[in-house]
Amino acid sequence: MPKNYTMSAWKVNLWAIPLSLLQLLVCFAAFYWMLGNEKWLQGLGSLYLSIPWFMLILLLGSLAHELLHALGFIIFGRVKMSDLKLGIIWRYLTPYAHCRVAVSARAYRIALLLPYILLGVLPVIFSYLLSLVWLNIYGTIFCLLAGGDLLVFWLIRHVPSQYKLLDHPSLCGCQKV
Repeated sequence: MPKNYTMSAWKVNLWAIPLSLLQLLVCFAAFYWMLGNEKWLQGLGSLYLSIPWFMLILLLGSLAHELLHALGFIIFGRVKMSDLKLGIIWRYLTPYAHCRVAVSARAYRIALLLPYILLGVLPVIFSYLLSLVWLNIYGTIFCLLAGGDLLVFWLIRHVPSQYKLLDHPSLCGCQKV
């Protein structure tokens, strides 16, 4: 019998609140501490002038997030594009990438974390190095948007790397097969 490593969307959202607060604290506080109040406020002010661009980047970044999951499954799980389902849950305006075949727990974990690292963590690190408030905010937002991925990662953290995991078709997470 398969073991489930899943959470409902409601439960993911509930758990994401403290996780988001922790990430906000780490990303923003470190940046604020490094640059000080004046640079931080100046950067926030410049964001106000570019809200349409910021919204476009957010939209494209959300799509890139799901494409990175798909790329992770293709490269590390060695699945075919035909084994993936990409789409949007219109009710929640949420894009998704669903893998229809089982992959190793190692490949599943990499596919989960790929968007978090490339769209969230790396931009935050570069924001510190380049003193760019907008990049810090961008990276922090994409760290927050990966909250569900981090929670699923936490659920499967003890699954041995060689075990096969299958994306659950309707819940957040997967099943061990």
